[in-house]
Amino acid sequence: MPRDVLASQPDLARLGFKSGGEAGPVGSLRFTRLQRLLKPSEFKLVFTESCRVSSSHITMLAVKNHLCQPRLGLAISKRNVKLATNRNLIKREIRESFRLHQAIIGGFDVVVMAKAGSELLSRSELRQQIDGCWQKMSKRCEPF
Repeated sequence: MPRDVLASQPDLARLGFKSGGEAGPVGSLRFTRLQRLLKPSEFKLVFTESCRVSSSHITMLAVKNHLCQPRLGLAISKRNVKLATNRNLIKREIRESFRLHQAIIGGFDVVVMAKAGSELLSRSELRQQIDGCWQKMSKRCEPF
């Protein structure tokens, strides 16, 4: 391969790929399609048969799944959080927190809902509430 082509290629290890040409991620901290609740029937099951944990601005519902990994569903309503930019910011923070806490969550399907006024929190306050809910869930619901 020409030298200039090699110089322009990104360092694959830095981007999360294994050496030797394998195209898999190094860590298991990615948020893939397999870790999402996608179908209405999956959401309905969580809403009907769940363990509920809440803080002043966040509510989490969890139910044991038959998989060995957690799955996340987001229900951030326009009624509770008016602006799309605020809804997207809340969803980003929830996804990132889920990604980092999935080791303690285990095989659960989790739906996270934002209450009215959650858009008024700073990012750090929002993150503290979300992380606190994960901790409560690990104690209150079936053992993670």
